[in-house]
Amino acid sequence: MGFWSGLCDMVSSACRFVSNAIGAIGRGIASLATGILEVGGGFLGGIGIIAKAIGIGLGFLKPKDNLNELGYKAMMSEKSCEDFDSTEAYINHLREDVRIDQQKLKNQSKEEKMANKAVGVAITTRGIKEKTGVDVSPEVWAEAGRHSFSPDLMLDLIQLSKEENNLSDISDYLKNKPMDIEEKLATGEKLRTAMAKQKPDLNVGEIDAQVQDMCAASRK
Repeated sequence: MGFWSGLCDMVSSACRFVSNAIGAIGRGIASLATGILEVGGGFLGGIGIIAKAIGIGLGFLKPKDNLNELGYKAMMSEKSCEDFDSTEAYINHLREDVRIDQQKLKNQSKEEKMANKAVGVAITTRGIKEKTGVDVSPEVWAEAGRHSFSPDLMLDLIQLSKEENNLSDISDYLKNKPMDIEEKLATGEKLRTAMAKQKPDLNVGEIDAQVQDMCAASRK
């Protein structure tokens, strides 16, 4: 109980830091970052790893980029994402033009660093949408972090979701939220198809068992 209470307190504090930076980062990024913290704060480290790898794969992040630093720079910048023609241009501005005190960044509280990371993930999420046309919601990031999705699995799911333009059906399916039967069957098949591509050594029954285990964990 103490762990979860402490995590909730940290998330609440991180959300306040994000809200206080709305003037710098813009309402869209702030709202997305807050959502990621609220539903995926406990998995934020893993979410950041997945998001960064996808951003690198799509070409708008570089291996040297750090999402914690990216988010911090966004909150320090005098320009927001809305001031640029693309998220990639905004990220380049943060990378090249915004100078920060590294010691001050290092000495930040855990809550401030959570806020930085969430903003970095939110910016990356916007870049993913621009590159692929697919929205990755906070709920989807939370499930990706919970189940340690590989970046390649997430990219496959994104590619398979271009017709819908979002991945919300994946989180809805895993959490057993109301879906019509056709959508539920199609979403389950999409998830199994993506997993089978990433795990070619597993047979259909083994893939199905893994999906069922994921569903059980998501519904606790």
